[in-house]
Amino acid sequence: MDHDDSSYAEAPATPRAKRPETSTPFSQLANPLAKASLPSIIMAQWIQPMVSLGARRVLEKEDVWPICARDACSSLEQRFRRVYDPSRRHPFNLSPLAAAYARTFQTELSFVLMSCVLYVFALALQSYVAQAILQFLNDEENLFHISSGYWLMAMMTLSSLVAVCALNYVFFSASRIGANMRSLTMSLVFDKALKLSSAARQDYTTGEVLTLMSVDTERVFLLMIQGPWLFMG
Repeated sequence: MDHDDSSYAEAPATPRAKRPETSTPFSQLANPLAKASLPSIIMAQWIQPMVSLGARRVLEKEDVWPICARDACSSLEQRFRRVYDPSRRHPFNLSPLAAAYARTFQTELSFVLMSCVLYVFALALQSYVAQAILQFLNDEENLFHISSGYWLMAMMTLSSLVAVCALNYVFFSASRIGANMRSLTMSLVFDKALKLSSAARQDYTTGEVLTLMSVDTERVFLLMIQGPWLFMG
């Protein structure tokens, strides 16, 4: 029986297989946050490679950078041990543990507080600039004695940019410090639990130790997140 070749439809072309990425996975590279500059942290440029990769495909475990050496529990505990002195007395009856935490992260906390002050200053400046713009539109003398609307708009733009950048830095830095404090607290509690004598272990149940390592450490994290704003308030 004769078959008509015209009755057969041409099969679609075989799709080309996607070539696997030959670049080194992020998990095998150093975390760029360790060497990121201050402008890169403020503008969140250091994390853009991961954002770009996530826009192309779903991120996997191998696509996440390892933790910075400075943020590792071993490094944090070494810094804490250098400043912790349980026999030392501190002003305002501050506990040695709280004082040690403050001294361990004193540089980071100083930058966070300065950024909070800068944010509040820039935010307050916006109200004065807005009032000056309204006075300019009404042909009135303003607080800055500026007669050009372009300069007033430039001041508003600059103050808004400074406020946004400062707020972004505060949120990121406070979250990072809080996460480090939480990790440090969990590490200290775990190490202390391992070093307890048999008699001392009878006074603490496993549930109490787990509570210290979960609920109480989370309170430390939340305190660091909300602490700068409570201090500024």
